[in-house]
Amino acid sequence: SLLVNDGMNYDYDADEIFTCERQYRMNKYAVKALLARVNLWVGNKDEAARYAREVIEGCGLELVSDNSQDVSMKGETLFGLLMDDMETKLSEYWSTDLLNGRQFAGSSLCVILEDTRNVVFEAQTVGINDIRANGFLSDRSNPVRYMCQKYLGDEEYDVEGYYENIPLIRLSEMYYILSECVSLSESVEYINEVRTNRGVSRAYAYQADDFRTEEDRREALRNEYSKDFFAEGQYFYFLKRNNYETFYRCPVTNMRNYYVFPLPDDEIEFGGDTVDHDSENEN
Repeated sequence: SLLVNDGMNYDYDADEIFTCERQYRMNKYAVKALLARVNLWVGNKDEAARYAREVIEGCGLELVSDNSQDVSMKGETLFGLLMDDMETKLSEYWSTDLLNGRQFAGSSLCVILEDTRNVVFEAQTVGINDIRANGFLSDRSNPVRYMCQKYLGDEEYDVEGYYENIPLIRLSEMYYILSECVSLSESVEYINEVRTNRGVSRAYAYQADDFRTEEDRREALRNEYSKDFFAEGQYFYFLKRNNYETFYRCPVTNMRNYYVFPLPDDEIEFGGDTVDHDSENEN
């Protein structure tokens, strides 16, 4: 109700600093998107679908179909963070090796191998033209290594502010939520909408009878979450919400034991919490 008159100005306006670039503040459609998330999590699928539709139809943004100058997809970010001077603040995470004038990650945490990229993004088959698979920087000195460009903080891109954008809620998630909440036959429409905009050929589009069971739909969505939210965090929450025991390159034997993080020692010592969270995780 407080945001009912939110003008949703996504552009920069030096004369209206507070009401411009709404994607960097909790705006009207970010609230609706968050409500879609919450309702899906607690199982209110009708409400989740309603809010997701309102966002898709009213937010004024469109799905990104070219990320060559917008790897973090600011163009469809409903709510995100602006990290001022990202390049300097994150520089310690990159090595001093330069690739085409840009720093390449020295830490294995920042690098994925070609085989992993090909599997996650189906880069040699379904995703051969998928813009999400092309949002990586390759290492000339070691051509099987790739690094996600979303947080490079590289000012050479033409889109103002792209290189300082950290997305928290994007429009594609609303399509995935809607897909999960409607009938199996209708759900393919919303997954295909995202895939088509990402460059996946219509020859690989899902058909109405491809989803015969909830498991078919869930696996298709899991596949899409892993691609679209690479290095953003939402894939973790999809896995947690659906209680996946394992997934591609899962680092542990049973992931279900790790979805609830242990409380910090200080919170246990000073917060008065007496719950045995280790036992909770086992259950």
